Amino acid sequence: MSIVRFYRNRSLILTSSVIISILFVVVVGSLVTISYRTQKSTETEQMQAIGSTLASQMNANSALINNASMFLSTNKTGDAVFTTLRRLFDGIVTDPDIMNSYIMLPDIATTDGKSYLKTLQTDSGLAKAGVVPGSDYEMSAVFQQTYTEAINNGYAMSDPYSDDYGTWITYLGTIKNNSGKPIGLFGIDFDYGAMQKRMLQAMWQSIAIGGGIGIVAIVLVCLFMMQTLKPLRRLAAVAGQAAGGDLTVSVQVNGSNEVGRASQAFNQMLSGLRSLVQQIQSTSSEVSQAALDLQMSSEQTSRATQEIAKSVQAVSAGSETQLQSSQECQRSMSEMALGIQRIAESSSVVSELAADTSRRASDGESVILSTVTQMQSIERNVSTTVGSMQNVAELSSQINDILVMISDVAKRTNLLALNASIEAARAGEHGRGFAVVATEIRKLAESSRVSSEQITEMLQNADASIQQSVGALTATMTEVRSGSVVAERAGETFRSIVESIRKVTAQVQEVSAASEEMSASSEEIAASLEELERIAANATDQTAQVAAASQEQLATIEEVAGSSTHLRELADGLREEIGRFRL
Repeated sequence: MSIVRFYRNRSLILTSSVIISILFVVVVGSLVTISYRTQKSTETEQMQAIGSTLASQMNANSALINNASMFLSTNKTGDAVFTTLRRLFDGIVTDPDIMNSYIMLPDIATTDGKSYLKTLQTDSGLAKAGVVPGSDYEMSAVFQQTYTEAINNGYAMSDPYSDDYGTWITYLGTIKNNSGKPIGLFGIDFDYGAMQKRMLQAMWQSIAIGGGIGIVAIVLVCLFMMQTLKPLRRLAAVAGQAAGGDLTVSVQVNGSNEVGRASQAFNQMLSGLRSLVQQIQSTSSEVSQAALDLQMSSEQTSRATQEIAKSVQAVSAGSETQLQSSQECQRSMSEMALGIQRIAESSSVVSELAADTSRRASDGESVILSTVTQMQSIERNVSTTVGSMQNVAELSSQINDILVMISDVAKRTNLLALNASIEAARAGEHGRGFAVVATEIRKLAESSRVSSEQITEMLQNADASIQQSVGALTATMTEVRSGSVVAERAGETFRSIVESIRKVTAQVQEVSAASEEMSASSEEIAASLEELERIAANATDQTAQVAAASQEQLATIEEVAGSSTHLRELADGLREEIGRFRL
């Protein structure tokens, strides 16, 4: 399929040339192959006929061959019988296709696993090569197979085989006496290499002749195709001009074949297109003018409708604003009346809460004073604790110094005990007791050093903890001082709150009285606003209906205007497209 698509987009001349070339190659190749096989079969039949004829002649001289066989058994190879046979074989090899001619005795001799035949007589060429009467001939596999077929069938011809001297085909025929007993094996070696060369030359000659004829035929076909397709190329060129908008062109019609009929149909198509384009031009102009008139009318109607819609929308907006204002005033008055009532109720509650708050504020002031006293006491205790912790830290430092001294003494004692042990060792037997005592002293000194180091480490850890505690207590004391200041300020604030609450209580009582008067007035105003809201709602509904109708009419007119504009644009575009054509 890919090859078909490839040639579908190529020139018809190229496609036809390629197809015809392929057909010529196939035909010439088939003819050459058939000719070569026929010639090969003919050569084989000729070799078999020659071998059969010569074998018949040898059978006619069976008495001569029988005598030669008898003389060979007595080693009398110089007899005239052998001379006669050599002349016969020399006459046979005068044929250019026959290279060797000979007779072998039919009996096989086997030596060291190899099969041999005894030579009875050969032509002069083989004699010069050393194949003389009485010599043994070693049989090859091909020769032995041919020998077996010849003994069984009376004759045989081998398949082609090659050796150092060339390529051969051997014909073997049995020579029998009057009683039918094989007395010899007649052989001919055909020069198959020369035959092959002759057949290949004939084959290449046929290929050359066929190729030349094919090339001439392809050239003639291409010229014929070019001449035939010239009107089609003209038709394609005119079609391209018509596609570009030039409808004034036409194709010259020559003949009534397929190309001529296609040209005539193309001219008819161009004529129909010209008529169609003229009608479209006329119609598009009329449609464009009608669309323009419709667009202008739609625009005028649209402007008038827009003015009406704006007026109605303004009235509707005013009615809605009035309705919303009335509703908001009514809601505000209702909420205000409710708020005033709640204010009156809340004022009474606030008055009671203010009195209770005043009492609680007085109690809070007492609690704050007590808190300030306790904070001051805590500050003093923390200050005392910090001093004690600092004293402990100083004592820990002194103990650490003492432990350092003890550790130093232990090291020196250990060193002295070591020196004493050395001196005791020098004293020998008399210093053994002193050495034991020195060893014990060194152990005690080492234990003292280790213990003092452990105590030092513990004191260092304790000192670190004490320093952390001192820092924490110092920070706590600072916070306590800040708390005392805050508590004192809170006490002053509570005293101010108590005084303010007393003033608020008096004002709340005044507000409660005024709220009751405002509640009565707001109820009257709410009733008036409710009636006004009903009237505004009716007006709003009427104007909303009118506005909706105006909007629908405006939308319809705008759609008509848009459609007319689009129609005019389409008509103008169609007129422009038609204008590309030349009529």
